[in-house]
Amino acid sequence: MDIERGVVHDLVKENVPLNMEGKIMTIAEQWKQDGRIEGRQAIIQRQITKRFGKSITDMDVQERLRKATPEQLDLWAERILDAKNVDEVFKDN
Repeated sequence: MDIERGVVHDLVKENVPLNMEGKIMTIAEQWKQDGRIEGRQAIIQRQITKRFGKSITDMDVQERLRKATPEQLDLWAERILDAKNVDEVFKDN
């Protein structure tokens, strides 16, 4: 279900006490950020599998991706383009 941001904002404004509105919007923003991170993790898993034949079920790869910061995920996404093997993607981490 795709709900426009304005619709959600209006629903919150109409149905949530004023002192709670900011907290709910903060939670929603955190969920969005979490979704972005999960999306990056999934893309990197697919890229590693495609480029190196490394199974996405490889526990070491999954663990690294799960614990990574957004900045690390961005760095690894770039490294995949030039890396000769999966270890080069994660070097120095």
